[in-house]
Amino acid sequence: AISRMHLRELAIAAHYSGLQTDLQMLAAANHEQAQADFIRRRGEMIEAYGLALAPDGMNKPFAFASGIAIIPVHGSLINRFSPSFGYVTGYHFIRQQTYMAGQDPDVRGIFFDSNSFGGEGAGCFECAGDIQRLAAGKPTLTYIDSNCYSAAYAMACGTDRIVSTPSGGSGSVGVVSAHISMEKMLTDYGIKITFIHAGDHKVDGNPYQDLPDSVKADIQASVNGLMNTFVAHVAKGRKMDEKEVRATQARIYRADEALSLGLIDAIATPQEAMRAFLGELSGSNLKLLKEPPMTTEAKPGADNKAT
Repeated sequence: AISRMHLRELAIAAHYSGLQTDLQMLAAANHEQAQADFIRRRGEMIEAYGLALAPDGMNKPFAFASGIAIIPVHGSLINRFSPSFGYVTGYHFIRQQTYMAGQDPDVRGIFFDSNSFGGEGAGCFECAGDIQRLAAGKPTLTYIDSNCYSAAYAMACGTDRIVSTPSGGSGSVGVVSAHISMEKMLTDYGIKITFIHAGDHKVDGNPYQDLPDSVKADIQASVNGLMNTFVAHVAKGRKMDEKEVRATQARIYRADEALSLGLIDAIATPQEAMRAFLGELSGSNLKLLKEPPMTTEAKPGADNKAT
């Protein structure tokens, strides 16, 4: 996973410093223990939303209670990875869980629990674009508790609605790529690397030489291309103009700011959001809830789908 990210596009919040730690933990993980931890975390997610685990709930491959499948989008998001270990979640995992929930007749709605700063650009938009199809027409909702940035926000934009905890953050609609040059360090140690190659661009972006402007321009063009994909995906999912999305310039937003811009649909506590979701699935009136319904005040003209 680390080697795949060198000089590749990342959809991750730039202020997040835990990506390397997440991948180091993944490298050292005991997969059997991690799977047992996932089973435990399923129960914790259900309890966090005020639901009770049904007797047959543990027989499902996903967290399940009261007709709701809860799918975690946690930690660094990586391609070609099928589990969810809490600190990392694979795009394959999100696909598999969504498909299984979509095909399960006991599932009435799919609830994505988001706490991620983003991850790999590779595989991100394919996965996010598949969510509606894999959900097989069942209502989907992303709940942010409490981070939903970049690739994680792309996942959220693949669902019907986005609700954030009051202290949550979202956004970072942008792409980043990094190049590390060891040239000066090697020179200081008296080490010189000589490449013997065929093909003018065969050694583009190697870490032993400073990055030439022409190669940097090629990498920038690739980053710009994925940015265009990201902007179009968010604009479609949020029913926004692409100019509005691009104008965010990868900023991150508090929940109230994101609501005013139309990046999310509502602000609510975890249990408020779940009760509202259940209420909508059953056709009940949210005003009958004992606690206040979700906050949905937004900028004039914003398309608020939450009620």
